[in-house]
Amino acid sequence: MPVKDRRAILHMLIPNFETELDHLHALGPAGFVMAFNYTVSGPEVMASGYPDVWHKEYEERNYFVGDPVLLWSFVNSGVKRWSEIKLPDPRGIMKAALKFDLRYGAVISVKKGRKRSVLSVARGDRELTDTEIADLKERFGTWCDHVTNRAALTDREIEVLKLLSVGHSQREIAETLGIAEVTVKQRAVSATKKLGATNRIHAVAIALQRDYLA
Repeated sequence: MPVKDRRAILHMLIPNFETELDHLHALGPAGFVMAFNYTVSGPEVMASGYPDVWHKEYEERNYFVGDPVLLWSFVNSGVKRWSEIKLPDPRGIMKAALKFDLRYGAVISVKKGRKRSVLSVARGDRELTDTEIADLKERFGTWCDHVTNRAALTDREIEVLKLLSVGHSQREIAETLGIAEVTVKQRAVSATKKLGATNRIHAVAIALQRDYLA
């Protein structure tokens, strides 16, 4: 894909990103690409593990136009093996990919509101199993939440984080919001888990860094 790799941003947004990448490499040893928030000008954030030589050829020959896998992902949501995509490939893009061991693969397309994000992974030895694809779909859904959807935090969870960020205690938050302390605790615990934080203070720091509490 002819866009700049912005992996550093994903390190900041996705918890344990290096570990997640290791898992992704294990399932897609021939390479991968993930792209979030596609617009007409391309994705906002992207990371790729495809070979550099394939990137160069892809960009120089403008394979972005006519790529059947990418086209499928733009007009569909869900999961599809590359071999199941029956769109025309008059430019022979999929055949060209074989030179770089990009023989088998799967693509996942997720649409949230007007935003679409895509993950495509490749292997050279075999098709991905249903279990592997289901695992990738679940992980990518979580990554999309972190990158495009405030980590799936609810308005009530953000409300608690905002009050924690200005120094309110659990009891003070309960009094301010007119709810039980146990409810405040539950929302704080849930927000901490979604953000991949180690504790409430860490959760607030992450939320502030990502501008979730504005």
